Amino acid sequence: GEGSIGIEHLSPTKNRIKDYYTCRLTVVNTNEELMKLLVHFFKGNYDQRKKIEGHKICYRWHVFGQDLESALKQLLPHIFIKKNQALTVLEYRETVGKTGWKVSDEILAKRKELWLRCKKLNTVGD
Repeated sequence: GEGSIGIEHLSPTKNRIKDYYTCRLTVVNTNEELMKLLVHFFKGNYDQRKKIEGHKICYRWHVFGQDLESALKQLLPHIFIKKNQALTVLEYRETVGKTGWKVSDEILAKRKELWLRCKKLNTVGD
């Protein structure tokens, strides 16, 4: 299937005064049974993407948070093309605690560093 592993950056808003980062693992495929298997084995959820005329129906599975971390750890031995992104996301997950929106500037700087690394990896195609 097609998919991505990465870290997303969200800018500050009226209600959130600091930058915010979140990790994701996404798989896109035309086989709904594959999506059901991914949910069964790795949790997360899937939806049907907007139908494009002349193309097959396409589904998107995604997983976040602790379920993402667990899925990546299980999948890591089988990931070849996006291994560096997976390792970067797992390193990011080490910065996650129970602080919610209130993270230190040091952790925020580390997350930014990891986001930039992942962004570069995804640009280069490693």
